[in-house]
Amino acid sequence: MCTATYTVSQDDVDSGFVTNSASASALNSVGATVQSAGPPASVTVDANSFTASLSLAKSSTSTSFTAAGQMIPYTYVVTNTGTISLTEVFVTDATTPGATTINVTCPDTLENLAPEQSETCTASPEYTTTAADVTAGSVTNDATASAFDVLNFNQWNSAEESVTVPLT
Repeated sequence: MCTATYTVSQDDVDSGFVTNSASASALNSVGATVQSAGPPASVTVDANSFTASLSLAKSSTSTSFTAAGQMIPYTYVVTNTGTISLTEVFVTDATTPGATTINVTCPDTLENLAPEQSETCTASPEYTTTAADVTAGSVTNDATASAFDVLNFNQWNSAEESVTVPLT
């Protein structure tokens, strides 16, 4: 009996299975090669225990604002915290009704984000503070990251992340 070990790759997990084929050969007593009969034997192992998850860290370089009309930049770091690659990463930024609509751009949105890798997304335009923000005494902004797993193309969402910038 012969044995072998194979280390599963990220591509194997992303494809959902690993197939291995083998055949046998040996030298008989007169030195001639003898092959196993029939086609190579094969076995397929499903990657049925993958996890898909992501996290979002939202931040701003603004530590405060003093009036309406000031710009507040936001940065979003999306990290693949699962075991399968994710694709089409995007961030949804919830803005206050009547406020600046924030569009978030993530680089390589059609490329795969491998497990434990992160990508930084940016807001454009920056958020513009309003009179309502001055009255409220702060700006609280929420966002959620989303992506699709490469195997089943199911959508996965991060927990909501908030950043509050106070009026000074």
